[in-house]
Amino acid sequence: MHEKDAREDLRNVGVAVPLHPVCPPKQHPREYDGSHYCVLVSQTTRDPQPGSDQIDRAYEEGWIGERGYQKPDGSWQRWALAFIGDTRAANGDKVPEVFVVDLPEALSDYAKPGASPLQGTADKLPAPPAGVQQRRITHSKGLALQPRHWLRASPDGSTIAFLMADEQGVVQLWRVSPNGGSPRQITRLSSTIQSAFSWQPSGEAIAFICDNSVMRCDVATGHCTRLTKRSEQPPSGDAVVWSPDGKQIAYMREIEGWRQLFCVSATSMA
Repeated sequence: MHEKDAREDLRNVGVAVPLHPVCPPKQHPREYDGSHYCVLVSQTTRDPQPGSDQIDRAYEEGWIGERGYQKPDGSWQRWALAFIGDTRAANGDKVPEVFVVDLPEALSDYAKPGASPLQGTADKLPAPPAGVQQRRITHSKGLALQPRHWLRASPDGSTIAFLMADEQGVVQLWRVSPNGGSPRQITRLSSTIQSAFSWQPSGEAIAFICDNSVMRCDVATGHCTRLTKRSEQPPSGDAVVWSPDGKQIAYMREIEGWRQLFCVSATSMA
């Protein structure tokens, strides 16, 4: 597709399920069949219509909940992904928004083609299975692209966290339900968040880098606690990760030109 037209080579989100491998004829010694069945689950278009829900890029995805999320009718959606999709404003500007796609529980459903062939054609990208349709969740001024971050849902699946600037241009932590509704601002920091983030396994707190320190944020109140002393250079913004027991937070810092791994107690105070 890229050789045909680079504008048609669009970023998408896919999944691999243990249904069966696809075994096409080999054209290179390093080609292999693998073990899983892979399909795209997002839908992109080369030229999104301004003001619509169409996107030309789907990225920075994350699973919703350890066991999915609860719908308004009380039922549970077992498998779902949240991702960032690039829409276009009425004036043509790129506006990154939160999208959700619900996925089937039955493995066989992933092999059922929808309106277009699952495998794509010579002129079209692969398409999602039948019934797999993404939903736009936010209608905002646009998620933050810096720092780079991935959408992360709470363990119970009730809320999706993301980064977006406030009215003063400070990048803050926000959340929104996978069922839709208005985004809610979690933090009200004076300094921009500098990293990707992760949830405490209990769902009570989120960790990230801000003001050149590792911070722990209480999700219910938005209160942030500085866990490491402010340094001249900030820790790495790529990952700030909780231990499985929720007692430690791992992060990276550059020491003499090399990134090194550090841990800090989640209950300490700098």
